[in-house]
Amino acid sequence: EDFAGIVRGIRRIETMLGRAAKEPAACEGPGEVWATKSLVAARDLDAGHRITNADVLAKRPGDGIPPDRFGEIEGRVLRSRVAAEDAIRLDDLL
Repeated sequence: EDFAGIVRGIRRIETMLGRAAKEPAACEGPGEVWATKSLVAARDLDAGHRITNADVLAKRPGDGIPPDRFGEIEGRVLRSRVAAEDAIRLDDLL
């Protein structure tokens, strides 16, 4: 009986702790784009320009490349012109 009580206690604690993987609730989905940021051009950037840290800003909304992925685009060359304040897309890069 003591052992069964211990097991019940452990199961109760597991339930209170919840799942290890945290995911946004369904109601949080629509606000996620607004709440996160994307990399945008700090100024007009011409085709052929090589991306540097000074060329980008992180601004809302978060429907483009997340700021933590800047390393993936740094040093890459633009395929097409990107206007100031416009999101930099992977399609814009060579």
